[in-house]
Amino acid sequence: MPNLADLTSKAKEKLTLSSNEEVVVAEKYEGSDKVIACLAYVYFVSAAVLLLRHDNSEFVRFHAKQAFVLLIIALLVLLIAPGTWKYGLNGALFLVALYGAVRAFQGRRWTVPYFTSIANSIEI
Repeated sequence: MPNLADLTSKAKEKLTLSSNEEVVVAEKYEGSDKVIACLAYVYFVSAAVLLLRHDNSEFVRFHAKQAFVLLIIALLVLLIAPGTWKYGLNGALFLVALYGAVRAFQGRRWTVPYFTSIANSIEI
């Protein structure tokens, strides 16, 4: 069985045109990067991932930033939203985080409208 440290590289799916030019169609990430990016969507783990693994992988950093924005918004909803609204909104945010974790585990990027633009503005 291969070592997880050896599997941290990303694989690119390429398309070869008739003129022998290679074009990157989509990026698919593999190995431990997928697992760590997936775990970043667990509340409060995203901050630890940002602090500890931000230099290792752009893919992990992307998902950790996005998960961190989801965490901040979930905390704001808990503090500001009245009564049962906080449970409904946090349930919706949980489903968004769950879908992001699934996409990260598949090795794919998934951009959440508005949240990704906020996440991209975070400098670490």
